[in-house]
Amino acid sequence: MLKTDTYEEVADIQTAIQLLRPDAIWKIKDNKFINWQDERPCPSMEEVYDTIEKINRFKQEVKTIWTDEQLEKQQNQEKKVQEALDSRP
Repeated sequence: MLKTDTYEEVADIQTAIQLLRPDAIWKIKDNKFINWQDERPCPSMEEVYDTIEKINRFKQEVKTIWTDEQLEKQQNQEKKVQEALDSRP
């Protein structure tokens, strides 16, 4: 069953880094890059979170219709991202 209301999908760190440094190899722990394997400079966490916020503002403008299963998955992802955002220094 399709929902007629819309839901804002929240971007994550992976999406932001892919936009900032496509195909870079990286690892993050406790909101810090612990491994950066790319010739381009590592983005700051501030730059990453700023990109996430920009993506999310854009997504608010797009009216997407989700299935119940998709809504549940997105809500779980949103919760994880919000927890990460809340824990940043």
